[in-house]
Amino acid sequence: MINQKNVLIIAAFLIAGAFSFMFFKDSGKKHEDIAGGSPFVAPSSQAVKRSTGDTGKKIENESAQYAQKGNIHTPTDLSSKMRIVNELRENPSSDSVKQLAAFLDDRESSVAQEAFDSLGYIGLNSDLKQMVLDILINKITDDGYGYRGAALLTAASLDDGKQILPVIEKYGSSDDEGVSTYAIRAMSLLDSEDSVPVIAGMLGKLQSSDDIRTAFGTLATINTPEATAILEKNLHSQEQALQQESVWALALSPSGHHVEYLVKAVASDDLTPESMAVLAKSQAGPAVFGSILQREDMSTDKINQVLKIIEENTVLAPGSVRSETATIIEPLLDNPNPEIQISAIRALGKIGASGDKSSLLIPKLQSDNIQIQREALSTYAQYSTPNTYKPLLDLFGHEDMKIRRSALLFASPFLDKSDIPTVEGVLRQNDPYMSEQAQLILDKINK
Repeated sequence: MINQKNVLIIAAFLIAGAFSFMFFKDSGKKHEDIAGGSPFVAPSSQAVKRSTGDTGKKIENESAQYAQKGNIHTPTDLSSKMRIVNELRENPSSDSVKQLAAFLDDRESSVAQEAFDSLGYIGLNSDLKQMVLDILINKITDDGYGYRGAALLTAASLDDGKQILPVIEKYGSSDDEGVSTYAIRAMSLLDSEDSVPVIAGMLGKLQSSDDIRTAFGTLATINTPEATAILEKNLHSQEQALQQESVWALALSPSGHHVEYLVKAVASDDLTPESMAVLAKSQAGPAVFGSILQREDMSTDKINQVLKIIEENTVLAPGSVRSETATIIEPLLDNPNPEIQISAIRALGKIGASGDKSSLLIPKLQSDNIQIQREALSTYAQYSTPNTYKPLLDLFGHEDMKIRRSALLFASPFLDKSDIPTVEGVLRQNDPYMSEQAQLILDKINK
């Protein structure tokens, strides 16, 4: 039986296995396979082999002897290989571990993958973990081995960092293509405080935004002062990818010092629009922007800038974030500055928050500022229902053509016999469009 403690670890291990076989670049040249070449990458065949004095090498030699003696019948067809690997997985023992180790050199990547998965499973669910780790560490430290990255991720799934972290650090020091990806993903599985300086030393090598996100996400999860300091520093980076992924990592939590750092960065105009967009879609977005919008020292331009970012990006956030963001916008509907009111009304209408906000907008429909009325009417349209349309009737005679025509349009699906006197009044207006639409509505109501 798999104990409950290992369920999450197994899940992480399986994900790691998938990652390791999605990324086909490790370090050096490809194996020159007569079948067309393995997708895994390894150094030249001239690479110097490691010493055979360690335990892992001893076990590897033993696994080779098993194959030679016939303990593994070295089938050539894929299905037979997979069947044998699965049988070994289901019958864990020191012998089965040794035999599985022989399959780690198989030139069929799917067979090697299955062998790694099986060794990881056995390591997690038996007292053979150390034996498995020794085999994997030996593979990782062998520069000539083609599946080093897969071995690294599998080992990281089994270890708490004490054994594998020094191996990762040495492995990650290589400048070979693809190495950094495996090293960073391995450290994300360890989730060890001791990884922080190693990650810090590797940041300059990371090329892809995915690798940077993995590194920063790991630092945010570790959440020590040292880890957080790295993220805070990169909030002010001139390199877009570093800043953006640092914002993403710090914004994973809606509370604590992370929010303080983000508030400071927003207030000081250190974040690019792209980074602000990431923040607007995050769990921490409402807390950060709420703090900014409540500050008395914020200029009108700054408040409008934040509201614009919210308006354009929060609609893509989870529902809970949209609802929390609506809550921080609502007080601005009564801001003395009409310009801020208009921006707040527009943002409220764009973010798609759940719940009926019509009661907040009714006073704005009656504002003496036509621009506020127009924006309020546009936003009110999405809350117009048989229960909320009545305030629109007061706008049918508005002096502004756009407002009166829009109000009639938004209310028309819900008008009934109780509204006939108001609609008949529209017929007497000096607006051919309004009169025509009013007659059509009356004809429909009186059918």
